[in-house]
Amino acid sequence: MAASALTVPSKLSLTGDTEHTWKTFKRKFDLYVLAAGFKKRSDEEKVALLLTMGGDELLDIYNSFEFPKPSGTQTQPKCCRMY
Repeated sequence: MAASALTVPSKLSLTGDTEHTWKTFKRKFDLYVLAAGFKKRSDEEKVALLLTMGGDELLDIYNSFEFPKPSGTQTQPKCCRMY
């Protein structure tokens, strides 16, 4: 299915029950990645997609992480576990 025909998940809002909100957002993101045919994309591309869809709050949290050297970046599954 073409990505343009899918509804993009709403931006993440970290108010109220943040654990539930994160799990719901993450599930919607995973479904979007699968349905849009992005499953085989690189982890770096999926992290970029996650941060773009997640919005400013998610990006602020991500930017506060300290990643081990040498790469300075994380794979999408490892990145999501950090939340």
